[in-house]
Parts: sequence; C-alpha cells; structure tokens
Amino acid sequence: MASGTHFPLIQTPPFPTPASVSVKNYSTLKISKSIPPKPSIKTLISDQLLSTPVKSVEKCLCSMGIQRSALGRILDMHPQLLTSDPYNDLYPCRRYSCAQAEYLQNLGFSYKEVVKMVVRSPGLLTFSIEKNFQPKVEYFLDEMKGDLAELKRFPQYFSFSLEGKIKPRHRLLAEHGFSLPLPEMLKVSDGEFNLRLIEMRLQLADERYLE
Repeated sequence: MASGTHFPLIQTPPFPTPASVSVKNYSTLKISKSIPPKPSIKTLISDQLLSTPVKSVEKCLCSMGIQRSALGRILDMHPQLLTSDPYNDLYPCRRYSCAQAEYLQNLGFSYKEVVKMVVRSPGLLTFSIEKNFQPKVEYFLDEMKGDLAELKRFPQYFSFSLEGKIKPRHRLLAEHGFSLPLPEMLKVSDGEFNLRLIEMRLQLADERYLE
C-alpha cells in the first residue's frame, strides 16, 4: 500500500459499538445498590431485577448490530451498561466508530468481517486512523509482506506498539530469515520471544549441519 493513499468513504449500516468502548467513563454511571459486584446476567433476567433496563439496553445494542448471542457475554463483562442511559451513553458513540469501521472496510474487509474483528478486539473503534491504523497497515503490508486475512484472525495487532514491539520483533525475525504468525510474534513477553528466536536459530543450525 502506498503511503498517503486515500480511500473513498463508503456508506455502512449502523455499526456495532462493543460494550467496552460504548461508554466513555464507566465511573460516571450510577450502579444500582441492589446489583452485586459481578452479577450473573441470567440471574438478573430470571429474577426480573432489571427487566426494564435490560430490555432497553438490549434493544439499543441490537440496533447497533450486535448479535443477541453476544449480549450475555458483553453484559457479564460490563454490568455497568445495565444502568446506563442508551440515548445519552450509547447511541452517541456511533459517530466515533463509523470512521474506523469505514477505514477497515475500505481496506477490503467486508462489513461482517469488520464486525467479527471488533468483537474480538473492541478497542479497534477507539484507535486513531492517522496515528494507528495507517502506519501499522502500511508496515504490515509493505515491510512484513503480510496478508490481510491474518489481520482478520488477529485484529489485536493494532493494539501493539509499532515502534516498541512490532518493528523490533519483526526485524529480529527478518534478520535470520524467520517469520511467525502475529499472535506468536506479539502476544508473548520479551523473554519468551527471545527464547523462541534462540530455539529457531538452533533448529536452523542443526538442519544446516545435517545437510
């Protein structure tokens, strides 16, 4: 991808805003004192403790494209949503997510693929296009010769520092002619990565010795 390339924006349906990025500051939400610290959503619904708020939040999240099958997990992770005001806290967040969603679609991802990526890595909708997406996509495609399909499987790539982790680790691998899948390259600690690199170098030395 050439640096500075601009893609035409395309129209998209309302984009899902995952619970973890829907509310700017959870501490501002008023939590009902009758709700335990980590309530079971199934228990709350069955006890009809929060039947009205749950339905309101559920309707809001579904209208943004989030599948009903994912609601239980999202609400279990962020019970604060149960006492949020959808019209003040959730719906306004759409405008923050549309630009990022459009950028990913203009790269070649389908709408459904972008949704899956966001479900796996909700922080995608909070990242800057100019400071995060563009430089990381360009490095991935131009320097790493990566395939966009790998970003579909591991969208967490965008959450790692380009200068602090992605470039240094990729360059160390490239120096020795090695490559690793993104999760194996980025998710491990520095110590684990260095150990893996040493193992790969020793294995390569053994293979050359046996030739």
